[in-house]
Amino acid sequence: MQLTADVTHHVKQGLIQALGVFVDTFVNCSCTAFIILLSGVYKSSESNGIVVTQTALNAEIGSWATVFIAIIILLFVFISDIGFIKTNKVCLTLYRLAVIGMVAFGSLSSLETVWGLADVFMGIMAVINLIAITFLGKIAFAALNDFLNRVGGGD
Repeated sequence: MQLTADVTHHVKQGLIQALGVFVDTFVNCSCTAFIILLSGVYKSSESNGIVVTQTALNAEIGSWATVFIAIIILLFVFISDIGFIKTNKVCLTLYRLAVIGMVAFGSLSSLETVWGLADVFMGIMAVINLIAITFLGKIAFAALNDFLNRVGGGD
């Protein structure tokens, strides 16, 4: 069996992942918002979505920023999706085809359609996560208590 993480206690991986979510959500999104607000392009731009960020960086640091942001987004998506790749060849092939299909659909559709569908799927994922948290909460707190007892006990 192949492990994603090799840690002495599984709670350590959960805490690291929680830190990653914090950095991705709070730090990166706040920095993006500050860049847009400080540049002032949002006042005169009819653009929305990633284009506003690219326009703001383009205005502040140069035209290379547009390409830089596109590459960063590509890497973020790749790194986010790579964790779902399985060793099963059928699943891997279906996953690759689904990604190619979604990329093609997203590049040919309007921004409103893409964001609308993204909102729907994010809502579905949120409901699934809330259900999972409800059922796994007791197990997660038991694991956390075990970890804290081991750390406090010197194990």
